[in-house]
Amino acid sequence: KAPQVGRHAWVVSLDLNSLYPHLMMQYNISPETIVDRRTANVSVEKCLAKQRPESILPDHSIAANGVHFRKDIRGVIPMIIDGLYAERKVIKKNMLGTEQNINDIKNHTPNEESKKELNELEISHTTLNSQQMAIKIMMNSLYGSMANRWFRYYDVRLAEAITLSGQLSIRWAEKAVNDYMNNLLATKDYDYVIAID
Repeated sequence: KAPQVGRHAWVVSLDLNSLYPHLMMQYNISPETIVDRRTANVSVEKCLAKQRPESILPDHSIAANGVHFRKDIRGVIPMIIDGLYAERKVIKKNMLGTEQNINDIKNHTPNEESKKELNELEISHTTLNSQQMAIKIMMNSLYGSMANRWFRYYDVRLAEAITLSGQLSIRWAEKAVNDYMNNLLATKDYDYVIAID
């Protein structure tokens, strides 16, 4: 949505963690799990209004564009993302530990030995950060590849399922924040979300 122009106090920024990769895992979006079936009249607006489609099958998930995905098998793309995400999580944990060690050394009076250790830790931190960023880019590129007509498994329905389900997640978060803030501050239908990207 368009941002609310002006100066704002007490602003908080929220970020959904690896949104597209998580959506691909949640809905099991993959070339071999897509079902040649589309439920008509499914939209972000209808999902937000909790208008449940009539044709939900127990072994399918339905993305925000109405496309069905099998749940009885795990898709290759969600499996790859799950492995990459787990690896990135370990690397980020190590990176944060290294960052803490760097701060600990910087907060003490440095000597020659600690300066050498600090240099090694900073190199390690840079390496770990590069590794976790490479994994992040790789996970996000899986979405991009599905939207690329030159990709062997290109299918616009897959890309659309991801982007519209992303819109749904973000709009659902907006609704939850506004409901919470209106209840907390005893306001009615005030829009507390000043920007969404």
